[in-house]
Amino acid sequence: IVLQENAQSRAGRASGTLEFFEAEEFRLALVLEEQSAAIVKYQNANFGALPNTLAFRLNRQTVLQQRLNAVQRDISSLKEQRRRLVEIFNATGSIANSNNLPVNPEIQRLTQLKDDLRRALAVYSPENPKVKLIKAQIAQQEIVVGGQLPGIEPQQHAPLTVLDINLADIDARLDLLENENLQTVEQLDALINSIDKTSEIEIVLSALNREYTNTQRQYDATVDRQSSAAAAERIELLSKGRRISVLIPATAPQEPESPNRPRIAVGGTILGAALGLALIFALEFLNSSIRRPSDIIRQLGITPLATVPYMPTPMEMVLRRTMFMLIFVSFIVGIPATLFAVHTYYMPLDLLYDKVAEKITDVI
Repeated sequence: IVLQENAQSRAGRASGTLEFFEAEEFRLALVLEEQSAAIVKYQNANFGALPNTLAFRLNRQTVLQQRLNAVQRDISSLKEQRRRLVEIFNATGSIANSNNLPVNPEIQRLTQLKDDLRRALAVYSPENPKVKLIKAQIAQQEIVVGGQLPGIEPQQHAPLTVLDINLADIDARLDLLENENLQTVEQLDALINSIDKTSEIEIVLSALNREYTNTQRQYDATVDRQSSAAAAERIELLSKGRRISVLIPATAPQEPESPNRPRIAVGGTILGAALGLALIFALEFLNSSIRRPSDIIRQLGITPLATVPYMPTPMEMVLRRTMFMLIFVSFIVGIPATLFAVHTYYMPLDLLYDKVAEKITDVI
């Protein structure tokens, strides 16, 4: 019985432990999924300012700053070149001697055609086919130059001067450089903002990753313990864990420690006799039936001349004696039999006596 109870108890504990670790593993897996989703969501929301791209963005900032400085220098140089071209033209009426003319093949071609036209007009009349051919070439070249320089519309500015062509070229280059400067400044500002936010994002990501790491450790430990619990449950179910070691062998007592049976017997006899006498006295005291002549005088208030006692028949005498014997036998046999049944099938009388005594002591 002890081995069976011990095996059942240990198997129950092993099953309960395994169920606990299975539930804990499921809970920690859900927590890990939630934390992973939170980390991914935060990284996607701050994709351009993650700590792992900080070195690239710092290098990018340096490149953009250098590019911005170069663009601003080019803008300043073109503005200064445009100012000097205008000053030279206003002073001399020509920019042929300027060393700051932009090198553009189409503009050089147009300038060359105009020089050829001046030389041809010095020799031929305006109606000469050669002169007309040069003029047609000049018109065609102006269209080409105007397409390259959006600020010039040859149809509205005919003929174009060399100053107009050079100024339009410089203005077009200035527009490109201004747009590039604006875009570079915007990129640089966005990059600086992302770099400034990186420290805050790194702190939040570190906290999220720390929570994830702690949960991962708990999950790993739970999985290990779950494996151990599963092995323990299999061992218990296969009855491999039934083992009881007797540390101190039991010693059979020579005499019962309790209860004191002689005292219980003497006390029970005296108490039973006293209760019997008390019952007889109570029945006699409470019986109000007429049994003596004095009872007639006391209850009826008359004095009888004579009294005749009740004389039972022989059958009544037999029935009375039979009833008395049955009651006597039931007390003599029934009480010991009841006590034997209680002692054998319910609880030993000494243990029952101890429990009743404890309850009476608690009530007192």
